[in-house]
Amino acid sequence: MIESVARWLVRGISLLLIGPVAAWVAGGVRSSDGSQAATLLTGDATIAGVFALIGVGACVVVSSGLASRLCDRHEAVLNAGFVFGWVAWTGGRLGDAYRLAP
Repeated sequence: MIESVARWLVRGISLLLIGPVAAWVAGGVRSSDGSQAATLLTGDATIAGVFALIGVGACVVVSSGLASRLCDRHEAVLNAGFVFGWVAWTGGRLGDAYRLAP
């Protein structure tokens, strides 16, 4: 019972707290035309993209570390995927990013 509660608690934290924070950090990266169709390293300001990449990485490490401590490594990988999913969802379309990339 305690393991099940811990799993759902960690999933909730990753989906409702850490994921939106990582998406907010990654959402600050803009492309050269001002849209969100940019990856973290092909945005208008590369230094801002590197800092966003470090911030997203830190969110993933926190989410995975919390899940691995409270549950197991399988849950840690799942929670890392939740955080990466939030970041991918807030970014632009890949075709637009390829079109705008220098």
